[in-house]
Amino acid sequence: LVVAITKAPPTITFLANTAKLNLVQGSSATTVVSFMTGGTFTGTVTLQPVAVTGLPTGTTAAWTPGSGITVSAGVATVTVTNGLGTATLTLTAPAATPNKIMPTSIATLNIKAAGTTSTTASATEILTVTMLYSPQIMVTPSLTSLSMASAQQSVVENFTITPMGGYVPTSIVAT
Repeated sequence: LVVAITKAPPTITFLANTAKLNLVQGSSATTVVSFMTGGTFTGTVTLQPVAVTGLPTGTTAAWTPGSGITVSAGVATVTVTNGLGTATLTLTAPAATPNKIMPTSIATLNIKAAGTTSTTASATEILTVTMLYSPQIMVTPSLTSLSMASAQQSVVENFTITPMGGYVPTSIVAT
């Protein structure tokens, strides 16, 4: 009697746990990417620097170090436990965002991984990113100090008003 044992090839599959993110200007938001290994897979999973297209201008994406995860030069090495692993992806929006940016964008995450058993995998996840702006106005005086010789004297001061944070005023009234 001859018994042939066939081992399933090593596999890695992905799933982004968040399909939509709200990203506030000047801050960060995270999504967890889960993956499952199968077949004859053993060892750790190495996630290449994440390639994201379609993010609002100036927004960056990177793997975040954490429990069982080390990150070096954008590459994350993740410990796999019982065939399951997770990695956190952090999106960071710039503090000053150019005007006329679309508030919602569809980002495409291109995830590439390799295992210690010569396993490679890639996945494309779609993520809807909504940019939440923090409109502001900065008022800057032209003088750093004012002095008056008498109470009957008047002084004229000029101010520069600068819209920030994607704010586009239709008019500014100062009193």
